Amino acid sequence: MDNVSQGCTMKCWIAAAILGLVVFLFGLAGKGVLAAVILGVITTALLGFLFTWMFCTVVPRTGARKTDGDAVESAAHAAGAATGAAAAATVGAAQSAAAKTAEVAEAAKDKAASAVDSAAETVKEAASDAADAGGDAAEDAKDAAEDVAEAAEDTASEAADAASDAAGAAKAAAPVGEDYDADGVVEGNDEGSKPETLSAARDSGADNLKEIKGVGPKLEQMLNEMGFFHFDQIANWTADEVAWVNANLKRFKGRVSRDNWVEQAKILASGGDTEFSKRVEDGDVY
Repeated sequence: MDNVSQGCTMKCWIAAAILGLVVFLFGLAGKGVLAAVILGVITTALLGFLFTWMFCTVVPRTGARKTDGDAVESAAHAAGAATGAAAAATVGAAQSAAAKTAEVAEAAKDKAASAVDSAAETVKEAASDAADAGGDAAEDAKDAAEDVAEAAEDTASEAADAASDAAGAAKAAAPVGEDYDADGVVEGNDEGSKPETLSAARDSGADNLKEIKGVGPKLEQMLNEMGFFHFDQIANWTADEVAWVNANLKRFKGRVSRDNWVEQAKILASGGDTEFSKRVEDGDVY
């Protein structure tokens, strides 16, 4: 690779990095840090290879290399097209990024550092070749190239820090808990669907929910506060409704399924008894 080719490659990657930064800032303002980092890195990598191929390869028909003027004009058109495409892609990228975990953010960090490090290596090679050429002009070119290399390394460090921050934000924002409704997404208190509730017990009075094994005095009070007072309410919960209650029982998450509340409530709602409910009625429990 001659000095002209290396210089062209360096310019192409710098232009790609600038456009990637524009896309990052655009995404940051629109949809969040994680989506912006991913989109900026992908844009920089794709445009870097695209510009290098477009502007730094020999044209087969004439064997002439595209001039810097042609490259600048074409880059301007490409920049406009890339910005428009980035705007259209931001929404989809952000929606996908919303479901990513901190592991994806860490991968973005590695890609960001690798992409900019690659540009820095290219610049360093150009500096070395310029030094070999000799002369004051070569020394000036070497100094300028080393300055650009240092700037590229700083950019890599900043990109890595931004991706690390994004990883931390993803971890902090990720919902905690279990996937109670088994839809593949941990949704915190939004698991499943909320059952119908009552503002107060019916005229006949609230059922003794403590007859359900696993429901003690504190849980009974919590269930009443949530709007559940009767066995038949619990007996009619669907799988999605069970998932919602499991996710919203503070300090007792998952208890509905672990202790089979629905099955017990069906027996009690029909007027039957369980071994545990008999013990409660006899005063052996609580």
